[in-house]
Amino acid sequence: MIQSTGNNFGCGPVTLQDFLSGTCAVLNGKLTVDTSSPEYTAAPVLEIYLPTLPIPRSCVTTCWLSARVTIEYPGLTRTYTLGTAVRTWLRDSTTLCIEKPGLYDGLDGVTLTLCTMYAVRGIRQTVVPCTPAEITPEYLSGDIHAENIACAVGDGWCFLHLTINEFTSEIGDSIAIRLAGFPEDVSADICMAGGSNNTDRPGSSMAPGRIEGGVLTIPDLSGMPEATGYTPFIFMFAPRGSSRQGKLLSNP
Repeated sequence: MIQSTGNNFGCGPVTLQDFLSGTCAVLNGKLTVDTSSPEYTAAPVLEIYLPTLPIPRSCVTTCWLSARVTIEYPGLTRTYTLGTAVRTWLRDSTTLCIEKPGLYDGLDGVTLTLCTMYAVRGIRQTVVPCTPAEITPEYLSGDIHAENIACAVGDGWCFLHLTINEFTSEIGDSIAIRLAGFPEDVSADICMAGGSNNTDRPGSSMAPGRIEGGVLTIPDLSGMPEATGYTPFIFMFAPRGSSRQGKLLSNP
């Protein structure tokens, strides 16, 4: 685990799971942002200060930004979760930066979810070795079907992408999929994104979830639209087991 040493947007301590090497940092965790705080308002870019990492800086990559918005319909009130990908990078070995688009300022539950690999900038070699893994889904709930599954497993980290087709109101209130072949030592925060958010605001509908012991769970689908034609997806990197240190390689 990495414990932050501070930040510039009025948030409390941030704890992130980590896999660190001389060529990358894989970080996982989430934090809630108070967009009304004076520190947040004054910050041009969100900065989280960390103990010194073994890479000097990274390429630009992405993490997830989400929020909740309540819509009043005649005789009905619904709360949707919406979100988007935002840019993030390691400015130096102690400063994690996240862009502040301001899309969801003033909404409830503004959350940043990192399930991200930060690759060192300027590398001229393989960032980190990995092996493709064959994943066999076992559906524990809902009328769903996962496709386009891609998984890579490294020593201390992993990657997963999948899409869920035929996403309709018949799925139910939650999703649970056992991923046979996926590392069981992963305990990570994830987001499922995709489809209209039904709020006339920028972004996609989104639902937070977890991968724990080889089981992918999205516990609450109430914020997703109940309509056909959408293809929600999951795209995540995560450390494996407890924090690990990869082989430190010299950087060009």
